Amino acid sequence: WCIADFCFLFGNHQFARHWLYWQYWLDVFNEENPAGNFLQSSFYMRILLSGLFVGVATSLKRLWIATYLGKRSYAHYGPELEVVLAKMLLVSQVAHLARQLESQVAI
Repeated sequence: WCIADFCFLFGNHQFARHWLYWQYWLDVFNEENPAGNFLQSSFYMRILLSGLFVGVATSLKRLWIATYLGKRSYAHYGPELEVVLAKMLLVSQVAHLARQLESQVAI
């Protein structure tokens, strides 16, 4: 969200000052209503930079936690998963053999 704010709402260009600057029906959305200088201030830039930092830090933390817990889950349940997959493979082979027998009996 902060990246979008840097692109569209930070600075001194027309869109940052007034979102609907091209229309003249409502004066509240064009140059008739002064927007002030908040979108150009260093305080607003610091808010956006801190939001960007928090977002990146949170994303990296979630990636690390997911990787760590995924490794632990695989290490803990890996052998059991191998047994379950082997049983599923056996069941699918039996089902394939049953289809072959049914097709030979039908001929």
